[in-house]
Amino acid sequence: MKTNSIFSSLPTGAAPSLLHSEHWTPLGYFAAYRLILAGLLVVLNLLGQTPAPFGSLAPSLYNNVIHIHFVITLLTALATYARLLPFNPLVDIHVFTDIAGVILLMHASGGLDSGLGMLLIVSVAAAGIFSIGRTAILFAALASLAVLLEQSFLYMQAPYLIQTSPSYPQAGMLGVALFATAALVHTLAQRIRASEHLARQRGLDLANMAQLTDYVIQHMQTRAGDRCQ
Repeated sequence: MKTNSIFSSLPTGAAPSLLHSEHWTPLGYFAAYRLILAGLLVVLNLLGQTPAPFGSLAPSLYNNVIHIHFVITLLTALATYARLLPFNPLVDIHVFTDIAGVILLMHASGGLDSGLGMLLIVSVAAAGIFSIGRTAILFAALASLAVLLEQSFLYMQAPYLIQTSPSYPQAGMLGVALFATAALVHTLAQRIRASEHLARQRGLDLANMAQLTDYVIQHMQTRAGDRCQ
């Protein structure tokens, strides 16, 4: 009976809950990164120090997007720190709003030549770290399709502003990089989670063995004391 009580008191279910709670800390770092980046774009715009390619094609669109994106980023950061929403939907909101914001900013800045498309890699990498199953690949596909559509729309909207044809090869290379990033980061994140879970499980097993050993020693000492009496 005592042995059963020992095993029933062991924290066998602690590992999954602890592992889930630890996901919020890196998500908070990602939210902080997004907030700092969005705030920096707003501050530079207010100071008139916006880098040359940014907003060159559509200044009003650029100005509206950076302010709206900053507000959304601030709200999602607060929701992350306060845990107002479930983890997975909150990750989806972070990544989706990033993809939409970057695509619009890229369009307002002249397309892929602005260099803003590289920010998509960070967002897709975050999806690979936090998302479950094929969600990271889905976001990579969404971002790649959005880049291709943006290039086509940019060329149809203002062909006289573009000296060459749409940068489909460059968009394709970015799409390949997005898919590779999503697959690689997601695989590495899964392996890290598996290693952490295994290490925690071994720690629990060692704790079980230690408590069982203590019980056996106490039981033997009790029996030895009874014999001496």
